[in-house]
Amino acid sequence: EAWAATHQLRWIEDESNLDTRYDRNFLRQKIVPPLLARWPHFAAAAARSAALCGEQEQLLDELLAEQLASLLQPDGSLLMTPLLSMSEARRNALMRRWIAGQGGAMPSREMLTRLWQEVMLSREDAQPRLRLGQHEIRRYRQQLYWLLLWPSLRDQIVPWRDLHQSLTLPQDLGSLLARFSDAGGLRLPRADEQVSVRFQAQGYFHLVDRAGGREMKKIWQEKGVPPWQRERIPLIYYNQTLISAPGLFITREGDAGDAPGWQAEWHNNKIFGEQ
Repeated sequence: EAWAATHQLRWIEDESNLDTRYDRNFLRQKIVPPLLARWPHFAAAAARSAALCGEQEQLLDELLAEQLASLLQPDGSLLMTPLLSMSEARRNALMRRWIAGQGGAMPSREMLTRLWQEVMLSREDAQPRLRLGQHEIRRYRQQLYWLLLWPSLRDQIVPWRDLHQSLTLPQDLGSLLARFSDAGGLRLPRADEQVSVRFQAQGYFHLVDRAGGREMKKIWQEKGVPPWQRERIPLIYYNQTLISAPGLFITREGDAGDAPGWQAEWHNNKIFGEQ
């Protein structure tokens, strides 16, 4: 302030600087002055401690980088099994760096404890999840996933009135495009059938080239589709009948056989890649 006055600079005072309801102002006005009065070198000592902490964090980054890379999967998930035999300190350090690499805020010690107890140690057949802000961590087949929270698409129905036009899907899920063929694929809809896209299916279904019916949950499991993705996969319906999940299966009710048919291509799909 003295330097600015000497150089005849003008400035604007932020009135919030005097408000001790803010932690930074409370520390600056109420806590730091008596500390400096008692220990004049307090600020320098605190700065040295902060610098040492920073160096230790950098060293930990270097020491743990190789191990973290060995646990990191191509889709960004983290292999969980090796974490189970690690010390709490090492496991927490790796988890913090994985979350930071996903763009998440630094989790508290309490949150890491909950992640360990509620997600990593939950029973084998559970579908554990832990929310952190606008994201959640979920476990599937011994891997941990960092996921953005999306509103449910469970009750959404998207009409596909013209198969010659691509269909834009909600929530940044890309689009569907129909490719017609002389034989095979999906049968063409009858005049009394309306084509739509939905995001849920319940009951038993008979798939092409598979004997017997299967519950939808079992079909997803056989296809290796995690639970949180099952309501984000576009399902093609004719009226109320499930016909296909693009790139995954066709039901017997939708099989074109040797007759002219079509394929639904799922573009810009962030879950499975372009189908």
